[in-house]
Amino acid sequence: MAAHGIPDPDAGSWPELRTDEYGLYRLDRVFDVIGEYDIYAIFEIEGYLKGDWEKTTFMVLSEPTLAFDMPVQAEVFSFIDVSGTLIDELLGPVGDALITIDTGDGEHGEATTDADGDFSLQHAYMDTGTYIITASYSGSYTGDDFLMETQASYNLNITDADYAVVLGGIRTPWDYLWWIMAGLAIALAAYAAFLLTRRLRARYAMSLSGGAAVLDGVPTSSAATSLFLEFPQSQPPLADIWGTNEELQMLMRLFDSSGISLAARPIEISVDGRRLGRAVTDAIGTAIFKYTFTVQGRYNIGCSFAGDEINGPCSESKMIRIVDFREEAVNLFNNVVRTTKVRGVRITGKLTPREVERIIISSFKDVDKSGLDRFIGYAEEALYSSHDFTRESYIAMFGSYKPVFVFIEEA
Repeated sequence: MAAHGIPDPDAGSWPELRTDEYGLYRLDRVFDVIGEYDIYAIFEIEGYLKGDWEKTTFMVLSEPTLAFDMPVQAEVFSFIDVSGTLIDELLGPVGDALITIDTGDGEHGEATTDADGDFSLQHAYMDTGTYIITASYSGSYTGDDFLMETQASYNLNITDADYAVVLGGIRTPWDYLWWIMAGLAIALAAYAAFLLTRRLRARYAMSLSGGAAVLDGVPTSSAATSLFLEFPQSQPPLADIWGTNEELQMLMRLFDSSGISLAARPIEISVDGRRLGRAVTDAIGTAIFKYTFTVQGRYNIGCSFAGDEINGPCSESKMIRIVDFREEAVNLFNNVVRTTKVRGVRITGKLTPREVERIIISSFKDVDKSGLDRFIGYAEEALYSSHDFTRESYIAMFGSYKPVFVFIEEA
């Protein structure tokens, strides 16, 4: 076996294998070193069988983590640093990496990490609201950096608050003293709440474990957590249905046993048991992962949290159907044609949608002509247009299809 990239001290010859009764052989191996590997299988001459060999090449990649390092709130019209870090468990900070940033307001930008893996992009928001910022790294497969692609999301709240108005009331040293005392009181209250929450969690975990010991406030058995998965773009009337070659957004929310959001926790995402990638929860326990399906079918989307020293593992899954909306639209048109034939109307040969429309109008005098005209217009778009036939177009077509189909079926 030949290895390229970071040398594998274990690279070399592997033990000989014998094929089974079906001519199959298998060797399981765990790779501890990232890099590109050439695997050779060699069959030497044996009896009357001629020798042969085959080579395959694959990569062993490490998985870096993207994490944001920025406030959860900022003011409108103010420039803020959209910043974070790209780090890998094996290689440490990943420098000179291109990070693509979606600021959540329709703008996109790029930033390059420094030697410490840090990246930053200045941006100003023109409207108040909550924005989902997404940072993506496309991976690296050259040199010594064999890294997988990864992404992370972050919720940023943009307000129009003017804190200068509040602080503008400071006029005398006594005002400064009052603000300092108020700040100390708030800090003490927050610390007391932290201690109380920690104690309550420890007691709760002990009750779950039947009195199990707690060391330094950390229970020996983890408390239950909850993970929720949603497809916010895929809403009724086409819930859990999405189109091929359209980016699907997967929204995950992670909570502890008390219903408190868990921030900065990694969530693994998979499709039909095949790993897709990882997303990290933001300050309010939300993580977003985006993926584009290119093949139609029904897929089981899974997400899981491995747990930590306090919170137990949890997982969630949801089915989604991926379709080609142009094909689905053509199917609606064919359904109307078939139903019209069933009602005894003669339709022969390959007719255009407008020719079918004229036959339906002449056969069913009371049909809604304007609704039928809208439906036929979408059918023409699906059959003849060169632009994308989108989910929105299909929903509009389905709205005009249903009354036409029901009328013909019941006529």
